[in-house]
Amino acid sequence: MSTPEKMYGDDLAVLSDLTEEALLQELKRRYERNVIYTYLGDILVAINPNRMIPIYGQEVGIRYSKAKQLQDLPPHIYAIASKSYRNLIWGRVNQAILVSGESGAGKTESTKMILAQIARMSKSEEPTKLAEQIVEVNPLLEAFGNAKTTMNDNSSRFGKLIDVMFNKHGKIIGAKVTEHMLEKSRVVHSGLGERSFHIFYYMFAGLSENEFNRYYLTRPEHYRITDPGHAQPVFMSQTDFDHHRSGFEELKEALNDTGFSQIVDLIFAMMAGILHLNNIDFAADPELQQVIIVNEDEVDYSSRLLSLQAEDLATVLLMTTSFQRGERIIKMKSVSEASDGRDALCKALYSRLFSWIVQKINDALHAEENGQRPADAGVISILDMAGFENFQLNSFEQLCINSANEQLQSYFNTYIFSWELQEYHLEGIKQPKIKFTNNKEILGLFFDRPAGVFAILEDECRLHTSSEMSFVEKMNREFAKRDVYQKSKSSDPIFTITHYAGQVTYHARGFIEKNRETLGVNFLSLMQNSHNWLINDLFIDRPQRETRDIDKRNSAWTVPEWGKPNMPTLGPGETLSKRAGKRIKQGMNKDRPLPAIPSVSGATTSVHFKKSLSSLMENLASSEPQFIRCIRANSEKQFGFFDSKLVHKQLRNTGVFETIRIRKLGFPTRLHMQDFINRYKAIAFPVTEPVETNAANCDRILRKAQLYDCEIGKTKVFLRYWHVDHLNMYMENFVSNLRTIQSRIRMFIARKQFIDMMQYITYCKDEVFKIGNMVATSGDQLYHIMISTDDLDKNHYRKRLEEEENKRRRQRQSQFGRRGLPRQPQQDLYDRPDYYTMGESYYNYHGQSEYQQSLRYEPQVRRRPLSHIAEESLSHLYKKWHSVDPDAWCKIIYLERDKIVQKFYILEREVTIDGRPGSEFDGERISLSYIRNVDRDDETASILSYVGQGVKLRKDMDGSITATRLGKNPVIVRDHDNPAEHCFSLEVLNHEGRLPLHVPVKIFDMEEFKCQMGIQIQLNDRNPDERVLRYQSVTCLSLVKDEKEAGETPCWLLIINLCALRAINDNTVRTHVEQRLVELANRTEEEQELELEKQEKNTELAARNRQRQWSKLNPRQGIQSSEAPLRKTKIDLLKRGKTVGGNLSYSWEIDAQNSQKHRINLEDVHQRYEEPGSQIGGLQGSRMGPGSVLSSIMYPGSGSSVRRDWAKVKVAIKQERRLDEEQLEELAEEEEL
Repeated sequence: MSTPEKMYGDDLAVLSDLTEEALLQELKRRYERNVIYTYLGDILVAINPNRMIPIYGQEVGIRYSKAKQLQDLPPHIYAIASKSYRNLIWGRVNQAILVSGESGAGKTESTKMILAQIARMSKSEEPTKLAEQIVEVNPLLEAFGNAKTTMNDNSSRFGKLIDVMFNKHGKIIGAKVTEHMLEKSRVVHSGLGERSFHIFYYMFAGLSENEFNRYYLTRPEHYRITDPGHAQPVFMSQTDFDHHRSGFEELKEALNDTGFSQIVDLIFAMMAGILHLNNIDFAADPELQQVIIVNEDEVDYSSRLLSLQAEDLATVLLMTTSFQRGERIIKMKSVSEASDGRDALCKALYSRLFSWIVQKINDALHAEENGQRPADAGVISILDMAGFENFQLNSFEQLCINSANEQLQSYFNTYIFSWELQEYHLEGIKQPKIKFTNNKEILGLFFDRPAGVFAILEDECRLHTSSEMSFVEKMNREFAKRDVYQKSKSSDPIFTITHYAGQVTYHARGFIEKNRETLGVNFLSLMQNSHNWLINDLFIDRPQRETRDIDKRNSAWTVPEWGKPNMPTLGPGETLSKRAGKRIKQGMNKDRPLPAIPSVSGATTSVHFKKSLSSLMENLASSEPQFIRCIRANSEKQFGFFDSKLVHKQLRNTGVFETIRIRKLGFPTRLHMQDFINRYKAIAFPVTEPVETNAANCDRILRKAQLYDCEIGKTKVFLRYWHVDHLNMYMENFVSNLRTIQSRIRMFIARKQFIDMMQYITYCKDEVFKIGNMVATSGDQLYHIMISTDDLDKNHYRKRLEEEENKRRRQRQSQFGRRGLPRQPQQDLYDRPDYYTMGESYYNYHGQSEYQQSLRYEPQVRRRPLSHIAEESLSHLYKKWHSVDPDAWCKIIYLERDKIVQKFYILEREVTIDGRPGSEFDGERISLSYIRNVDRDDETASILSYVGQGVKLRKDMDGSITATRLGKNPVIVRDHDNPAEHCFSLEVLNHEGRLPLHVPVKIFDMEEFKCQMGIQIQLNDRNPDERVLRYQSVTCLSLVKDEKEAGETPCWLLIINLCALRAINDNTVRTHVEQRLVELANRTEEEQELELEKQEKNTELAARNRQRQWSKLNPRQGIQSSEAPLRKTKIDLLKRGKTVGGNLSYSWEIDAQNSQKHRINLEDVHQRYEEPGSQIGGLQGSRMGPGSVLSSIMYPGSGSSVRRDWAKVKVAIKQERRLDEEQLEELAEEEEL
């Protein structure tokens, strides 16, 4: 929403040309620019645009609430609300906002916006959100109190005074709604082109099918209240229907918010009962000589919905009871009397329910109890009353509404003109010569006694023989000489009155009956005995319309969910009318003591009306008023059309022209000197200095504020309408400066506290620094001591290794010498790493490899081998092993040469490593092109561009890793020619390490890893060497180009199988491996040879059935991985005379191992190589060790022809060694001889 544009001429009171034509042209020019608000001094003129325009909302309201001078902003209804709120807070004077104008001028919408702005400025912090509740009651009041007329689609058919109460801090503490002059006749009749109250149409548009059946409702055209006649539909379009449906939803929400949620069904039932009751028709029956009810089913529906007996309702509709000289007289009604009684009952039900709803709204809004407001409460009153009306047929309701508007116009004239001129005279101020229209004569015509319209009407209502014609004839005689009254020459009861807004002709038919508003004692007795507690409350007289709490009632209204009510039991040919007629005639003939009859108040409608109007004027007289004049732009309710003649008439009739002139010349704001000094003393005097109340001090304040066009009377100060805003601006500046001073003082205090705190913190830091220096000095000393000790230990260890190595060489040379074999060169069967160099230089004291330091200082240093890189990666992994995600199944390290560029933990089952553009890592794809390396050379960058679609890794169910090449460029498995140090599968060896295109290849075989575990268990007495197994969990892939050394390869991947690392310490895996070892130990050589032959046959058969997914010779993976029963293995050990504990772990030992928390102790590199003589797997590159035969037959299901050939080689080597040992023994025996 946007704030309206500030324009020249926002205040028409400053125009020099103050003619009616100039004012009208200025309003028209502004209206054509969608500027609907204009100031006339401090009065706001609002021209209805007949459409919502975007100048409202939260943002605009906040801007007006925070404005220092409202004159700096364009005219707006928010400005009037903001001004009233500020005057209430600053001046402690109650405010009254009078929203006046003809019907259709936009008074109801203006009232809503005023309430919204006041609630916005109060910023209520109560948990009940009272400010929002005051705004939310509008839909409820509009549903029951507004209706469509020929001038307005949402016309208020009652006067509404809303009192919003505030505490001394400006917060809303309560509200009260007072209703005046509800147009009850609209319940039973509405004029041509008009409608009844909105609630009936909301029900037909919003009720569900079940609710229609519950209230016995059908189409709205079937009911006299809502039927528009002439066979027209009630809802003219779908838009009209949707509008009423949305109104029904807003109504239900408002009922729930204001505490009616428990009785919504009860209220709707009463509305449906009024619809059915109003549909009852009467006719005269000559045979029975009485009035009968034509549609008795409507009696049944209404009696059920109103919790009455159908017979009792029919009886009171057909008879009347009167009292004369203490005697009760019962007689049958005529058709017209029965219809009038029916209508009177409908109006009484609706009007009393409306008053009860208003009272409950006041209870929900925390209104004052017993009419007493809190002592310190300020009040802003907002009056929204039906405007002046002049229809084609004007009845009693228009007479009341127009007379009330005459009273408000008189109040306006009195406040604006008379009171102001009288005040000038009393205070010695020069009076401007202004003439204004005085409507005292019209008010006397209405309210004088005994010769006023209402007084004559009350006299006629007391007579039983009076009629509307006699009432009009009596007025013609009394007011014949009055200029404002004109009698009619027609034979009908018609008269004309000249109001401030023009002549109105009234038709007096129904005046007397509407004014009496008395229900017969039979109707009152019937309603008071209803089983519906709400109806019972409405018709029992209580002081000040007291109502009972909803939640304290035990009874509730209920009707069947489906079906129509059962008719009373009637005899053949009998009807409710006949039965009621018999009861009435029997009662007429009986002579018995009279029962207690409910008292009937003699007050008429006009009496209630005058009391209500008098109370309203008393409230307005005690407040400072703000006026809003609402103007209709045209009679057709069209947007953008300005009817100059109609607007001119409204401006003239409402006294706007006189208001402009007197506001321009007069002083609308008058303050007592004491109040003026108390409010604005700070402008010219110190706040703590006592100031005497006199004219000199008031003049000093005005001169300090640079206001000279003012007047100071005997006891009051007279100000122009804009002077108050100017003085308030000075006060706001004073308060702003005061706040600035307070903030500076608070800042000084806070700064001093902060400096003290910082000094204390600095002192604490100094003390901590001293302690840290002392600890650091001691730590350095300890560090140097540990370095020296470590160097000494390394020297001792190196000497021991050299001695053992020399001893081993001497032994081997002696053995070859005895056999006469040529001596071997001075090296072992394997290339042993330099353990001392590795332990000394691999990790420096800062935990960084020498290779990384050499890149910084010595670029020409030799590249690191694969073993160093793998051990470094494993060491880093185990340092944070406990923080690794348990769902991660591998760690991928991307290297360029021997430099680690990036690391990834893989949780998804598949991951793709490629060189295509994309994000670095999303869980399923690693884009190497995204990875940056500042040390990347040209060759590496060139090869990286050829990676293409790369390779896809996949985790199998048993923990194995399968790789699939997706691109056309090669992907090579590193060290494929040295399978003893890795856990490759047969496919890797068959393809010589190169992955075929789109063919999955198992680059890590979990079954082979278990074989290596078995080898370590056998060699190390059931305590496997974990460092060897950890190294064998590593697999490497070279991308595009594979060098001899890993450190020379441009782009390659180091893959660590985390599943294999977890299996090392898995007691279940270890137990099954031990079981396999025992089974192998129990087999003879013949059984092993048979097993090998069996495996060869199975392999050949499996090759023939390769197209089949599984068969007996090629079983499923679940069958392949099944382990032999542990119990059977133990029995075989016992049969051979061996102990179980020496070969297998007992079950209690396994449970004990599982209950322990395994911890990985990281040792230095030289401690990992404390057994350099080991030749099995690992880093030593065992080429002739005894482990391959064992690994090939441990798991028969995983055997292969290549592995069996390798096993045969191992067996041959073993036999050759045995022969060598026998020859050496023979040579030794010969030497002894």
